[in-house]
This record gives sequence, C-alpha cells and structure tokens, in this order.
Amino acid sequence: MKMFKKIMAVALTAVMAVSMLTGCAIGDAVHEKQLLNALNDAGTTTKVNGAFHKYVKDNKVTVDGVEYKLSEKASAVAKELAATKTEKNDVLKTGAVMDLTAQYGESKYVIAAVVVPTSGDYKWNKLAGEVNGILGNGYSATAAGKDVKEVSVAMETRTTKKADTNGKEYDFIVIVAKA
Repeated sequence: MKMFKKIMAVALTAVMAVSMLTGCAIGDAVHEKQLLNALNDAGTTTKVNGAFHKYVKDNKVTVDGVEYKLSEKASAVAKELAATKTEKNDVLKTGAVMDLTAQYGESKYVIAAVVVPTSGDYKWNKLAGEVNGILGNGYSATAAGKDVKEVSVAMETRTTKKADTNGKEYDFIVIVAKA
C-alpha cells in the first residue's frame, strides 16, 4: 500500500506539472481567439479604407506568386519584444495597442501588438477597433467579396521580462498581415 501511495504521489505531481505548462498555452490561445473574434466584429461593422474586413488566422500567404511566412514574422517580432524589461510605470500598459509596422514591417508586413488586458478588464472590442484601423490601412487582401476583404493574419503571444527594479510582466499578442 505504501508503494502505491508513492507511485500515485509521483503521478499526481507529474500531472500537475504538465497541466501548469499547458495552462499558459491554453490561456494564450484563448486570448488570441478573443482578439480574433473581436477583430472580426470590428472588421465587419467599421469600414477602413472603404471596405469591411474579415480576419482569418493563417501561417503563410501567397501574394502575386510570393510566399510570405506570417507566423515566422510574428514569432521574430514577439521574441524581440519579449526581451524587453518592463516596469510598472512603463508606457506599455495593459490594453495598449502599438503599430509596429514602421519598426519591423520591412515594407512587406503590417504589424500591430496588443497588451493583453488583465483579468476582469477585457476590453477586446476597443482594442480590436484600434488593431483593425492599423491592419486595415496597410494590408493585402488574400480574398475579397463584394464588400468584405479577407485578410490573413498570424498571431504570437509572449510575455515581457520584469525590470530589475519596479518590474512588471505584460502578456502581449503580435498580429502580422501582409502589407
């Protein structure tokens, strides 16, 4: 009986460890889905450059015979942003939206980043409206209907590092579309 209890304790510890590791990934996927849903709400209710937009999560797109790896670009930008050490009083606040196109776009991509709102403070519609404005002004449509242009996007979620003094971590989502 003692051996059974020891084995069960080890098994329980392993299950808890695995659930903690996958918990982050599940939370990231949930936030990305919430943002994508809110983006589609904003894209279908607000015209940007005379068109409505439907956002589709995609890893790569081919435009005029050239393949663009959206997920690789999203990962590269997110990795660089994640290396940033942030403080509690930083401009990088919960719910902030940044247009990173000029900094990372290389004239090939439209890039936005959203700092994930804290629990109980989910204002995805407001954030998605700002992201829709950024993406809608510089994307390449991968398909177009009569009034709706489909835009392929890739998303990557990461966390900033805490600054040594007065540090605070922020989760953020990088959104990339073809320019």
